[in-house]
Amino acid sequence: MSTLGFERGTSFILEQMKLSRALERLVQVLDHMPSRHKQGKLLEDEDVAETLRGLRADIEALRAMTYANVARIQRRGSPGTEGSLIRLYFSETAKRLYRYASEILGSASLERSSANADLPWEYLNSFRLSIAAGTSEIQRNIIGERLLGLPRQSRK
Repeated sequence: MSTLGFERGTSFILEQMKLSRALERLVQVLDHMPSRHKQGKLLEDEDVAETLRGLRADIEALRAMTYANVARIQRRGSPGTEGSLIRLYFSETAKRLYRYASEILGSASLERSSANADLPWEYLNSFRLSIAAGTSEIQRNIIGERLLGLPRQSRK
């Protein structure tokens, strides 16, 4: 359980940094696009900016949760179940970021250019993130049972 706690709570800090860089790369790509369409409809700059601000806030919150978890581990000497919360939040944020990037860039997100070099692969890879280190459903069960004290889910 300790090994899984470390894996879920602290060992993917590098992936979190990549997520932050991917958001900044998306901002750069959007700055150079003359017009932005989503499903054939022109997006307003304010809608795009609001979504990007929300994603940036989510990534910063993830970083803060990770740092707080590292501090708890240093005090306790072992990780707790908070790692499941961080892992779930990370995988959901990553999927949301890469899905938004694919939607906003449209077919341009499939082209391998220097501006969006890894976006197609990262979008597909984001689904792996909700499976690795325990599926999102398992993480939700752990959060419910161990952090919130809810009764165990019946196994049929």
